[in-house]
Amino acid sequence: MDGIVNVELTPKWRELSIDRYDDSTDPDKHIDVYTTDIGLFTTSEAIMCRVFPNNLKGMALSWFTKLPPYSIDSFKTLVNLFTTQFATNRSHHLTSIALVNSDKRGTNLFGHSWIDSTKSPCKYETLTQRLLSTTWSRP
Repeated sequence: MDGIVNVELTPKWRELSIDRYDDSTDPDKHIDVYTTDIGLFTTSEAIMCRVFPNNLKGMALSWFTKLPPYSIDSFKTLVNLFTTQFATNRSHHLTSIALVNSDKRGTNLFGHSWIDSTKSPCKYETLTQRLLSTTWSRP
């Protein structure tokens, strides 16, 4: 996209009031917050691209500064590169399939534990019973 490098911000421009992304949270959530906040001020893709690095820090900012010059041609390209780079930080949701494929020790068929961050096991019996009664119950 021509003009990303040369785009001028208006004198009234203010820094966005969002947390800077530091490679420790879900990149999709950061993009949602970023586009919502910047959308209050502009819909210009050039400005969205130009301001984006100001909302990064640490490893994320280091990644951005190492992108090849002129490798970003649109905000869509930037979002795709960003979310691909930090995909391992995406939130993982416990699905009904994961529960069905779990055993009573709290692991699924691949050996991954579904014990929560407080290290207390999920109530397997309660979750399984609720899942089975709401998903596969007969009328």
